[in-house]
Amino acid sequence: GAAMCCYVADRFKGTCGGGKCVFGEPEDNSDVCYVDMANAPYSARVASGIAVYDKVDSSEGSDSEGNVYCHGFAWDAADDTAASSRYKGNLLLKVGMKDHLYDKGYVQNVPGAPMCGCIEQMPVVSKAACTDLVAEETWQIEKDANGVFLVSSVGVDIAYGDCTDLATKAKELNPDIAYENYLIGDGQCHSAVDSFLAGEGIVRSHLEIVLVEGHPTKEQITVTFNHEVEDGAVGAFTIEGLTINSAALHPDNKAVLILQTSLQTYGTEYTLVTKNAISKRSANMVVLPVGTTAPFYAIEYGLSNAKGAENYNLALELDIPTSPTWGNTGVPAYTYGTEPISYFSRVAYFLELESEQYGWQWVWVSMDAFTQNVMNLGFPTRGAGSVVYDQYVDNVNILSNQPQITPCDDSELSGQKARLEFWPYSYGTSNSESVPFASNRLYDWGDDMNTGTYGSMQIHVPSYGEVLFGVNRWARNDPKIDIGIGNQPTGHPDWTFAENSDIYTLKK
Repeated sequence: GAAMCCYVADRFKGTCGGGKCVFGEPEDNSDVCYVDMANAPYSARVASGIAVYDKVDSSEGSDSEGNVYCHGFAWDAADDTAASSRYKGNLLLKVGMKDHLYDKGYVQNVPGAPMCGCIEQMPVVSKAACTDLVAEETWQIEKDANGVFLVSSVGVDIAYGDCTDLATKAKELNPDIAYENYLIGDGQCHSAVDSFLAGEGIVRSHLEIVLVEGHPTKEQITVTFNHEVEDGAVGAFTIEGLTINSAALHPDNKAVLILQTSLQTYGTEYTLVTKNAISKRSANMVVLPVGTTAPFYAIEYGLSNAKGAENYNLALELDIPTSPTWGNTGVPAYTYGTEPISYFSRVAYFLELESEQYGWQWVWVSMDAFTQNVMNLGFPTRGAGSVVYDQYVDNVNILSNQPQITPCDDSELSGQKARLEFWPYSYGTSNSESVPFASNRLYDWGDDMNTGTYGSMQIHVPSYGEVLFGVNRWARNDPKIDIGIGNQPTGHPDWTFAENSDIYTLKK
């Protein structure tokens, strides 16, 4: 077997006054991983519970539990006649009382655990120092008057030694006992805690960078975390080759950090590095450590962001006005591609928006061709021929910088379908075609075209329940039209009645 004492205070380094003592810290020779209080309920004063100490202090780079000193001894559990077994009480007095409590002034237990106990009752730690002994016994043999030999102990000399590492000594004496479950080794606390918590049905919170995205101005970076972070994140990063001029958390989402930088070189890969640890806002013991890296590329506006766009020829390009004057019969002022286009097998749409409310957004969706008339690919105004496409299209490829849009396989044979709602008329919500996941109450991907002059140019993926983009209300010369990428956060998913074209500084 094995026993161990763990101390967290040094009374010799403490100060006392006013009936109160404040102790110092002992020598630090171990890391405490966790305490399973069910192993020592009398010491813990609860039937069960968990205390986790595996976290690095973000400001000092030290173990969050502070200094802890663990020291133990082992005996041969299979041989009661062995000296290590017969004199284990002496070892307990030596280790637990004489050397540490009395000589060094070490006191106080790891919260939730005994100060000293069998290894199975103690905290799971990285390692512990070790004391062993050698016993030299003196025996006396006498023959009494009846000729019977009498054997008695005259005395014993015990020499204590340093066996250095408790795990090694305990395993040497008891090779069949899994001491590695209690003395797990340096650097193993994190995985040991995760494994233990998983057995209890608990997943530990963690903080990570989920996205680093450059901005097409080439002077801004957006860093998105998986949780909201504390304000200290604003000064936590460096970027080799760039100067960070300013930093601020997004006012409405503290999981988003916006960095303003010196001018980035388009297409260059940069690496964001944490120079200070970053703490989770709601639980600041959860940190992103110093030295965490995240790469990103300098980008620019336009089609270069959509992988595969270089394989397509530009047909129509349009800066969408805030207040179109196409009315019901006009034709938008397109810029036309310079390459002649005759037959084509694939069609793609790219919409790029920028606003203070939604940031920089883009979506690319390509599909099998559904017409061979290039002019019928644009806004379906009556002046362009009153073209109506209320149908599905095949083999859709979807790319976007918006996380709410599900990307689709970049193969042209993806098998995914999308739904077009292109018409210059008004529409209702009745979903008479029973489009999957569409509403009979909200405007979405199951709308029914009717008479009137509202206008719709929308692409959806009904199987995902997603709007890819919607541009509406352009057929009636209203002051503002409806524009959006992805599902509208509130109201009608396809942006009907949004009247929000004035919020965008870029609509292309």
